[in-house]
Amino acid sequence: MGIETFSSKRFDKDSDLERKMVEKDVVMPADINAYADEIAAHIERLRKDSERKTFVFDALSDSQMKHLVDFEGLDDLTDEEISAALDRIRKALIEALKGKIEDSLFFVVKDLQVKSSGEQGTDIISEVMAGGGRTGVHKQQPPIEGFKRNLDDAMEVLATLPPHENIARLLEHDPSRDESLWEKRHVMTLSKYMMSEKDPEEKKFTTALSAIKDCMRGAVFLSEHGLVLQDIHPLNLGLETTDKGVKGVLFDFGGLALEGDAPDVKGRMSRKGYFPPTDEGAGYHPDEMTFQFGKTLETLATHHAKIIGTEDGETGVKDVKSLAADMMTLDPDKRVSLEEATERLEAILHWISL
Repeated sequence: MGIETFSSKRFDKDSDLERKMVEKDVVMPADINAYADEIAAHIERLRKDSERKTFVFDALSDSQMKHLVDFEGLDDLTDEEISAALDRIRKALIEALKGKIEDSLFFVVKDLQVKSSGEQGTDIISEVMAGGGRTGVHKQQPPIEGFKRNLDDAMEVLATLPPHENIARLLEHDPSRDESLWEKRHVMTLSKYMMSEKDPEEKKFTTALSAIKDCMRGAVFLSEHGLVLQDIHPLNLGLETTDKGVKGVLFDFGGLALEGDAPDVKGRMSRKGYFPPTDEGAGYHPDEMTFQFGKTLETLATHHAKIIGTEDGETGVKDVKSLAADMMTLDPDKRVSLEEATERLEAILHWISL
């Protein structure tokens, strides 16, 4: 089988996308072969199978492919068109790798498909579906300076934990390359859901509260195993739609740390307004998660009250704000525990639904 790529002799004449790419010489067979040679050469220098697999997954991810493909002059392409183009080029690359990498590794990647998450930001997140039963999400996330040691030590513990329905499961973590492979979960961020027009406002409020409650359950599970999650806010809390309904999922662990550990820099990893009050140099403690979840609840309740134009007790806004206040008490010793806060939020949801 020859290399399947964009060529003036082998493109769909009915495809405006491929016609544009041929005219602009976006990618040529020689470029693909050169990149395949580069991948193969790098793999030869890696000793572990897991390192070789991780490297190939990364090399064939959308983020790396965009370095190979020159989309300049094609500004009118949609995200869907670019994704389709990358899929075609990726297939050509995989075919070009045949014979250049060992057969056992080629078998893993020969059925590889990658789907970009579409999220904007510094993280490189791609959905990876490979042969041999390997399905997951590959994530390359360079840690913030001063937190790498915290994250690597915490990831080592996280990888040993049993599955939890409200936590995306870590399959592999490579601290040498700041990469990880996670189980595939179809997650929408809480902030994106609240900005959507899919559901009426009242339903969005209760659904969001329920998702936060689920994420708090996940956080309780982490704390029971000596882990503390930083950087909790609506952009880092997820909603997953399943056959049984919507559930909340923790999926971003760039701020994970061991309880009692401390960063190599001053301060914490947190978004403005969500920064938990702590003593300088103090070790991480679960009550920091309580504070951040409390701020998330306060933000949600304030947003909902503004949209509906009232803080009527029947809407649950006052109760949520009262709970949030107890979760954000400046004195950690007087702050409600995460377990109790989760139970109170569940009771509020039950009352609202009556």
